[in-house]
Amino acid sequence: MPSSCTSFKANMTVEAALVLPLFLFGILFLYSLIEIIRLQSEFEQALHQYGKKAALHSYAYDKLQSNESEAADIIEGVGFSILFLKKEFENIVGQEYLEQSPLVGGKDQIQYLHSKFMDEDLIDLILVYRATPYYNIFKSSEMILMNRCRLHAWTGYDLKKNTKTSISREQYVYITNESDVYHINRNCTHLVLSIQQCTMNTLEHFRNNDGGRYSPCEFCEDNSGTQSRNIYITESGTKYHSSIQCSGLKRTAHVVPLSEAGARRPCSRCSK
Repeated sequence: MPSSCTSFKANMTVEAALVLPLFLFGILFLYSLIEIIRLQSEFEQALHQYGKKAALHSYAYDKLQSNESEAADIIEGVGFSILFLKKEFENIVGQEYLEQSPLVGGKDQIQYLHSKFMDEDLIDLILVYRATPYYNIFKSSEMILMNRCRLHAWTGYDLKKNTKTSISREQYVYITNESDVYHINRNCTHLVLSIQQCTMNTLEHFRNNDGGRYSPCEFCEDNSGTQSRNIYITESGTKYHSSIQCSGLKRTAHVVPLSEAGARRPCSRCSK
């Protein structure tokens, strides 16, 4: 009996000796993957930080270049070059972190050559590099990674440079589906109705802006004859309505170029 107990304890010791290293290796490998994700995140943040700075300075570079100034060559050599990108990137990320990170080969193995500056007013920053887990038993576990930051240079919009996408100078107007006029002003009283509630027995005391009386709406006319029922009128209209939901009280305006207004004529109120 004692020999059997001793054998059982020995088996447990052997199993623990085999499993524990595998467990520790798994934990270290997982930690390495987290560090690789952190590496990509640090690189992406650094690219955006430098990209915003380059986009801001691009306005001065663009103006100097358009004047054919020698200062443009100086700015291009200092602020818009691969060497300057490399220097600024390493300063932002930190030399110490680059050397201790899962980056293969250190900072000198990062490739910047695919980056472009001021190409059609775009700043395109691209990094290509390799990363590997800290405890890399198999060389095949190395990963090729890439970070990219693409920004538009803050140079404004030049109509001469962008003739294909130049802003149309055509006038835009407002139309409704049920009207045969177009409006210049979105706040025209034909579009923005001022609805007032009254009763049938008080309607005779109301007049519209032109001094005219109100007649029944052909869409929601109510012939119940109840004089105390509520009705709805507008200051600019000529009809009274039995329902607030009547289509005659709604205006759905669409913005279109004047050339698409068709046979509609100008509104007499807002086109004067």
